[in-house]
Amino acid sequence: MKKVIFSLILLMIGLTMWSQPRPVKLSSTVIIDTDCGFDDLRAISLLLSRPEIIVKAFLTTDGSLSPEEGAEKVLTLLHEFNKSSIPVACGDVAKTINPGWRPFCSSINWGSRNDSKVAGISAADYILKALTGENEKITFVCLGSLTNVWSAIKKDATILNRIDRIVWYNESVKPMKGFNYDCDMESANALFRSNVRIDVISNLNVEEALFDGSLVSVCADSKTLLADVLNNVFMQKPVIDNLKKNHFKLSDDLVSLYITNPELFGINTDLDKLNVRYNRSYDIAGAKEAISDMIKGTYVAERSVVFNSFPVN
Repeated sequence: MKKVIFSLILLMIGLTMWSQPRPVKLSSTVIIDTDCGFDDLRAISLLLSRPEIIVKAFLTTDGSLSPEEGAEKVLTLLHEFNKSSIPVACGDVAKTINPGWRPFCSSINWGSRNDSKVAGISAADYILKALTGENEKITFVCLGSLTNVWSAIKKDATILNRIDRIVWYNESVKPMKGFNYDCDMESANALFRSNVRIDVISNLNVEEALFDGSLVSVCADSKTLLADVLNNVFMQKPVIDNLKKNHFKLSDDLVSLYITNPELFGINTDLDKLNVRYNRSYDIAGAKEAISDMIKGTYVAERSVVFNSFPVN
């Protein structure tokens, strides 16, 4: 009888240990690839404000701004966040890209001038340099086209093993459409045919998904560095004029929130391409609350847990 009781105790201990939560890695190491639209500015600022997000480098691609002008904007923003040591590399110019909102994006100051310089190599070559010999897999946060990532892979396909995933903002997956896709359909299609994991985030054209006056008021009333940076941007006349028209939709901001708060998003897996995931929904109120908390400095990054088995006890 004693042997039976002892065996049952060992069994219960084993089941309890098996059902204990395993902590998911809290920090993320990312390379941010941006075409430097106004929504990119907000998205990048959110990520730079988070200590659990380690930004390894910035790459600029042609889109809302040219790669060179975009790089200058990024350098000034890094100066504002006291992170000028993060390298910035430019992608190639695409002569066919010149969207109607480029003059607006060009008119916005991201920060004060500084003496930092862009890297002396192309964005694709910088990716190869950054990933060669890298033990930790990197997440690419892509806020523009996928040109730079695919250009690097074409030069050396072995870096696919160093990419954890690509988190990309695009209007739609089914059907595939959107400005970021249209800028370089060839690179996007090639990456989607690969086995690299791609998480596509969209605002799903929801009208209520706005970076509106309520969030701008939080910036004005808060005393954090993030609040100061955003407030300085939103006080510029071109921004004020467009804010009154409810012009600023949550878009690339959602990519940053997906990195920090994935629980806010309902995700589907593409059954035709199992490496592709995309959001079918998202919690708008929760997204605005998370942004507000980050701006106010009250946001707390919670450690998620995964159970090996359902804890029936």
